[in-house]
Amino acid sequence: MDIFGKYKSPLGYQVGENQIDAYGVDHSGFTTRDEVAYQTARQQRENRIMQNYHHQGITQDYPQYGTDFWGSSPENNDRGR
Repeated sequence: MDIFGKYKSPLGYQVGENQIDAYGVDHSGFTTRDEVAYQTARQQRENRIMQNYHHQGITQDYPQYGTDFWGSSPENNDRGR
């Protein structure tokens, strides 16, 4: 049972079916110790990012990883042009 594939963090982190997560890291070769260390560091990093968002007044609907400020892919963003 793969619980990590079902979880999605507030910032858009998740591990897909192919064991590659939203940040492009391949988890297929991780030991249990590697996975715990990685997830702990990722959670701390995301908590710092969310604190920064809270200081800016953003408390929900956080910009997702791999998107621009408006929440869409930067390649498909025509705003500001």
